[in-house]
Amino acid sequence: DELRQISYSGKDYLLKIQQRESEETGIPSLKVAYNNVFGYYIEVRNVHKDKVPPEWIRKQTLVNAERYITQELKEYEEKILGAEDKILVLETQLYTDLVQALMEF
Repeated sequence: DELRQISYSGKDYLLKIQQRESEETGIPSLKVAYNNVFGYYIEVRNVHKDKVPPEWIRKQTLVNAERYITQELKEYEEKILGAEDKILVLETQLYTDLVQALMEF
């Protein structure tokens, strides 16, 4: 249940990060998103890139925006992916145990 909570509460946590970073930087259009190449990132339009904090790491340049990562986002990504992997392993083991128990009858 704890692993599922970590996995399912992700959108709320990311929204909180987005709101906090937007307030702290003064970038109203800032977005937190995910893709398979870079994982979780913060996207900032070029018009606001002068407000980006120095601790953010630029990962991708787009025509109208820049994408950044932060240490917090990387740690969160590792936690989420780790939880999903653990859920899969646990569910597989429970299913295997159930099948074996049923075969005894």
